[in-house]
Formats: sequence, structure tokens, C-alpha cells
Amino acid sequence: MWTFTLTLDRTSSQPLYLQLSTQLMDHIRSGQLLWGQQLPSSRKLAERLQVHRKTIVQAYDELLAQGWLESRQGSGTFVTTHFPESKPSLQTSFDPLKTAGFSFESKPFLERPPLLAQGPYHLDDGFPDVRLAPLLDLSRAYRNQLLRSNAYSRLGYNDPMGSGWLREQLSLYLNETRGLHTTAANVLIVRGTMMGFS
Repeated sequence: MWTFTLTLDRTSSQPLYLQLSTQLMDHIRSGQLLWGQQLPSSRKLAERLQVHRKTIVQAYDELLAQGWLESRQGSGTFVTTHFPESKPSLQTSFDPLKTAGFSFESKPFLERPPLLAQGPYHLDDGFPDVRLAPLLDLSRAYRNQLLRSNAYSRLGYNDPMGSGWLREQLSLYLNETRGLHTTAANVLIVRGTMMGFS
């Protein structure tokens, strides 16, 4: 039975429940766990793996939150049967420089004009009071940084893919929480939608 292929490394820095949830995701992806298949109860699986029942509950909860599993009242926990399917409508002939090979479905609730402030007060997520901002100190600090070293290195980009440290941390996070097998090379940091498209 597939449960015997689950191995937990108690010396690893990764929590046991994340190790278990990652392995279960791999079993689902590889087809060892089929869509709609019932999983053992948390008590039975805890006995087989010789871990505390709460570890199994945490692993199941993680997979429930991510949509890999579904819980049925009075029946148990099952591999989900309704994964969202993406069905792009591929065109047979198109110019890739002008048109994508698929179409986007237009949603009427997205076609709303922006609401512009009409009243005397401007309420937003915050803006510093320029009367209190230390503009002189800030301008001195900027000037010192730009004049004391290579201005290009201060104003330009270091790595066009984004901070190496940030990409490494995002990769580790995705691997631990989403069961992916990424490296920093698979992550690209962008500042917004337009930069992402570019």
C-alpha cells in the first residue's frame, strides 16, 4: 500500500507535517493516489508512521487549504475530484508577434470605471506629511550615496532577475508549501504587471 512509501526524516529542519504533505502531493501528481481516493484516518496513519496524530491532522489541513484534498462529513478525507482545469482555446493560425495563442474570457464585473475622489478629503492608504518629512536629511543622504560611489550601481539594477537572496527564499517557500521543485533560477522578481509582461 502507498502509505509504506512515506518516509519522514526526524533530523530534518523541515517540520514533519510539511514533509508528509509534500510527499502526499507527490503521490497525487504521480498517480499513486487517484482522484477521489479515500485516505486513511489520521489515527491509522499516525500509528503506521509512528507520529503524533496532530502531525497527520496538520498535514491534511495543509493539503485541504491548498485544494489537494477534500473532507466529507462522516466519510473521511479524500483526494479532491474537482481540480480547476484550464482550457485555453488555442487558435490554429496566428501571428505570435501580434496575438497570443489563446483568448481571455471577459468578465463584466471587471469592466468598472475607476472611482475618483470627489470630496474635500482625500482618504487613501497613507501619504507622509511633507511638512514633517526630513527633506534636508534625505537629500543629503541621497547626495552622499550618489557622489561617493558608482552612481550607475546605485541607480541601476544589480541582477535583472531580482535579488538573489529573495529569489532563493521564495524558492524554498514554494518548495516547502506547494510541493514544487524549484531553484532560485525559476523565480523572477518584477515590480508590477507591466514589468511582468515586458
